[in-house]
Amino acid sequence: MDTPGDAIASIFMMVLATSGYLLPAIIAKCRNHYNRGAIFVLTLLGGWTLVGWIIAMVWAMLRQPTQPSNPVANAHPDRAESAQLPTPRKTPDNAAKVEIANNIADLLGVQLMILPEEYKDIEDKQGRIFRKYIGYVYGYIDAVLTTMGYDMSDMDIGVPITFHVLRKLFPNGRAERYIDFLIHNMNDPQVVIGTMHGGQQWFDYAKPGSKGAPMGLFGFILEEKELRTAPDACLEVARRPEGSVRESDAAS
Repeated sequence: MDTPGDAIASIFMMVLATSGYLLPAIIAKCRNHYNRGAIFVLTLLGGWTLVGWIIAMVWAMLRQPTQPSNPVANAHPDRAESAQLPTPRKTPDNAAKVEIANNIADLLGVQLMILPEEYKDIEDKQGRIFRKYIGYVYGYIDAVLTTMGYDMSDMDIGVPITFHVLRKLFPNGRAERYIDFLIHNMNDPQVVIGTMHGGQQWFDYAKPGSKGAPMGLFGFILEEKELRTAPDACLEVARRPEGSVRESDAAS
């Protein structure tokens, strides 16, 4: 029969284990990390895997960039007047959420303007989502919200704003599918890489005096599109053991 001391010890061990599991998220919160929302989600969903927990811990300990005082105007001076983000409120109403999402989508859309239409899709013809691409979008949204004083991990803020951004960037009616993909793949290494780049680029290019515009999303699109659309023959050759020859090649 368990004694009161055993019960207290069990509760203490449970609290200790939970704290250890959520340690990356706790550190990110204490440091007021600019990607603390994404780190919390990664820790919660991917911390059970050692790789996911290590990635979250390293991310939480990374040096933080300086946050800009007027991010939209500094990042895109030519759009400063038309893309002003609303003044942060503790609990934004639905209209404010839509306005925030529209402005973030407009800022991300700058990187898509020079691409042909067929390169703007976030998934290939087989419906496979480009992981770095969607990770970059998520990280960018997270960084903008953090700059405004909002927490991406707040389900009443992060999810609806991300949904509206995805719906505006990709008006194909599949925004819910993309949200579900993010929820279940936050610990995917490619998604994490995209998320880190998206957040970092927002702060790098939003600093006062910075020139140019973020182009990481543009780069990820080209990279993943090229990998997915490589000719089948090239892929087949790449998979062959060195020195192997197909029967049809030998016959010729």
